[in-house]
Amino acid sequence: MRLRFIPWTAAGLLVAGLMPAAIAQSGFDNSANATLAGTYYIRELMVTNVSATGTIGQAQSAFGTISFSPEGGFTFNGEVMSSASKTGLPSTGVSVNGSFGVAANGFLQMQSLLSTTANNTPDTLRGGVGIIGPSAFVASATEGPNFDMIVGIPMATGLQLSSYQGAYDFVYIDFLEAQAALARNAWFTMNSLGNGTAGFLGALMGSAANLGDTTLTQYSSGVGYTLSDANGGSFMFNNANAPSQLISGAKSFALSADGNLVIGGDPGGYDLLVGARAVTADSNTNISSFFYLGGLEANTSQLSNGSDTIDCFYGSSSTTTGGIAIDHQRTNTSNATPQQQDVTSNLEFTVAANGSFQPTGSPYEFSLAANNQVLVGSGYNSEHSLIVGLAQSYKQTTTVFLNPLGVVNAASYAPVTNPVAPLEIVLLFGENLTAAQATGSYPLQPILGKTQVLINGQAAPLFFVSPTLIAAQVPYQIAPAFGISYATFQVVNNSAPSNLVTTYVRGTAPGIFSVGESGLDDASAVHADGSLVSDADPAVWGETVTIYTTGLGSVSPGIGNGVAASPPARVADGKPVVLVDGIPSASVSSYALVTGLAGVYQIDATVPSGTAVGDVSLAVVTADGSTTQTTISVRSPQ
Repeated sequence: MRLRFIPWTAAGLLVAGLMPAAIAQSGFDNSANATLAGTYYIRELMVTNVSATGTIGQAQSAFGTISFSPEGGFTFNGEVMSSASKTGLPSTGVSVNGSFGVAANGFLQMQSLLSTTANNTPDTLRGGVGIIGPSAFVASATEGPNFDMIVGIPMATGLQLSSYQGAYDFVYIDFLEAQAALARNAWFTMNSLGNGTAGFLGALMGSAANLGDTTLTQYSSGVGYTLSDANGGSFMFNNANAPSQLISGAKSFALSADGNLVIGGDPGGYDLLVGARAVTADSNTNISSFFYLGGLEANTSQLSNGSDTIDCFYGSSSTTTGGIAIDHQRTNTSNATPQQQDVTSNLEFTVAANGSFQPTGSPYEFSLAANNQVLVGSGYNSEHSLIVGLAQSYKQTTTVFLNPLGVVNAASYAPVTNPVAPLEIVLLFGENLTAAQATGSYPLQPILGKTQVLINGQAAPLFFVSPTLIAAQVPYQIAPAFGISYATFQVVNNSAPSNLVTTYVRGTAPGIFSVGESGLDDASAVHADGSLVSDADPAVWGETVTIYTTGLGSVSPGIGNGVAASPPARVADGKPVVLVDGIPSASVSSYALVTGLAGVYQIDATVPSGTAVGDVSLAVVTADGSTTQTTISVRSPQ
């Protein structure tokens, strides 16, 4: 049989010759700094010095205003609360100067207001800028020992009680008294009458680690609030004993300039409250196609055993009206040593009329809000989570146009926050990318017709070009340097350049090719005789199957860009782990480039005994990435 890896090649995968010598890594694209203009209200929440068992050494929160300049600087003025404070009160009048950058596709990086690493260097928060707010943002710190999340909204002016009116969907997370053992979260819809009082549409629900980690309902007849241009806003929740409540006491809050977003928290606590204007008569067909994501979580399921896990993440989600989302998250997870990894996965969901949905098999509850431009999410039971998604779109800015959100892994279609890796095959979507469709022939050249793709200024081997889609290989020289690295893509059509699109770079970015050529469902996996593993011909426990992937990174011995692999075997420098139904394969005997192809790796792995039968999950995990988007059909021995 012929393996059908990618939808853009009817002739099969092809290969290319050597490219120029290594070049310097590209820096972060700051071309859209002016997106963040004027004064914003922010709240940042951080926990740090987290032990191997999840005990929090210190918690901090910051809230106040921040002003951005197009040159890439900002000034924060506000308050900072720290559990290490001897007074137990917020430090008022705090001023912080820092730097930030916004890329053309909405990527955001900015200096943390709170966290510092062991060498006293400020953390960098990474995330994205959305449409709503306008230009609200969400970001997290993922590269060090701190677990952090920030949300920012442009400040409204002329505020009065009636400025906050209508129904808003809220999510909430709290590290009460700076303790993981008192972690809690909640979700609810608040309906403001615009006169200083607000009620709940339905119940205020959530869970708390010290209250059994089960879903609880906290009823309240209503919430009072104050709001003025001079003093901002404050919600007055029930003042009952805080450890017995999901949310209690006064919470300062601010309203976005467009009235669609609310953020806030306890001036003297370690919590974060985010709300977005509720929707009605919703469905899958209304969901936006791309969201930047940020989140902060505490998993307390093992708290009775003296263990807790804290993580934070940034990333993105690419959704379809059919109720499927491909997610990428760059996660930072507490352990003896914090672990960072890029994770891609898929979710299935059905949106209810009120915008709520719970993805199949997921411990999260989400709401679409603010004209479907915002996602707010919370975890169930022991998964104490707060997740914010901000929709982003794009406008064609150049005649030769590269979609700023349209550079994806050719196997997984993982969204643009997912990094690229050396030798990976990538797909580039856009408009007027070439005059006519063309397919390369061996050896592949860096120009097809009159079109080329530059990555950090270096011409990439081209598999296929068309006016709306290009398949290219990332040159091996585009490798991660120390710290965070970037790759800037540009298409040149008949000497006319496109806009620039920036992605991250890691050593690996695994993606599994699928039979349906979508990155989802049945993996392109074959039996020893080359026949396809399928529902009609499943893999058997103990059988060794071959899985086809891209993004496993550098190989030894090395190989030129786009060059067809040939003996000796070009083995990936890092051995992957294969999980079938969540169970590690006991034998991964091959993880090398496929002979005769460029950028495609085969992994030979034994199907572990004891898996479920039928279609089960298939995952590939590398040192800095994992993909869990495809399935494989399995049966037990006859």
